[in-house]
Amino acid sequence: IMQTRQLSVLARVFSERLRKTIREELGQSYSPYVYNRPSLIYNGYGVMHVRVNVKPGSQQVVLDTVRQIAASLEKGDISTLETRNALKPVLTHLKTLRQTNGYWLNSVMAGSSRFPEKLDWARNIMTGYGKVDNRDLIGLAAKYLSFKDRAVVVVLPEN
Repeated sequence: IMQTRQLSVLARVFSERLRKTIREELGQSYSPYVYNRPSLIYNGYGVMHVRVNVKPGSQQVVLDTVRQIAASLEKGDISTLETRNALKPVLTHLKTLRQTNGYWLNSVMAGSSRFPEKLDWARNIMTGYGKVDNRDLIGLAAKYLSFKDRAVVVVLPEN
């Protein structure tokens, strides 16, 4: 679960880099984002998605930019401040979320008979996320953000 949490924070760091570069500097997309999707079924498997909607014709410059950002992260260019900035809204959201019935019913209790560890995950979610630091993210970025074995999907309009 700690790796899943760390990968989620890494996805937020990646998303923020995309926002600053692709949206603010290049003006190519309004809301690029990255999210981590771990598998509950297959241990050690998951997918990190990078999603950027762009107008046709600008996909190559955006893809090159995504690759550059991933390469920078992969090389360890993740600061403590960047990690803290990514974590702050996560911790705020989790604090609020834990006070709702929907979280406990739909996230924790749902499937807990099959995955009883979900109860422990809920108990230590705040302290777990609170322990994430940039060294964790640097290690995971080096392991998982290489583009050599990654799938790239570009969807273009018919015309």
